Amino acid sequence: MSKHLVQMNISDKTLNKVQRIQEMGDLPNRTTAIKLAVDVIDVLASTLHKGGKIYIVNSEGEQQELLVPGFSKDFEEE
Repeated sequence: MSKHLVQMNISDKTLNKVQRIQEMGDLPNRTTAIKLAVDVIDVLASTLHKGGKIYIVNSEGEQQELLVPGFSKDFEEE
């Protein structure tokens, strides 16, 4: 498996999200957090691309459909 160096500019808001993922997951660094986020969006996008739906279930058992920007057909920007 070859590796590729990717450099990118991200906003403060996105950097804060990456840092939050790193902290919540007790991950060793931001690179690991970004790789995990890419893996998660890959699973979500693949499911939606095949016509599936994704639901979040809270601690009370209530469920809500997860709409993913760019992948969910019913997603509307606010």
